[in-house]
Amino acid sequence: MDQGTRWIVCSMCGFRFNPDQQEVCQSCPLQSGCQLVRCPQCGFEMTDPERSTLARLAKRWLFTTKSSKTKNLA
Repeated sequence: MDQGTRWIVCSMCGFRFNPDQQEVCQSCPLQSGCQLVRCPQCGFEMTDPERSTLARLAKRWLFTTKSSKTKNLA
């Protein structure tokens, strides 16, 4: 697998796919600003963590919280 390729694992079926290779919904008015990706195997829609500001902030907060707790235990 390429180093520059990003992968998402579907939280419903566990299928691993590249969200950049998926077609956007042509009829949706939010095509350019949408943060959702659809699993090509099961059709489940989920938030793309790299496009969603809220998901990036939550990931950063969780990572900081975990590393702070680890440092406090040492």
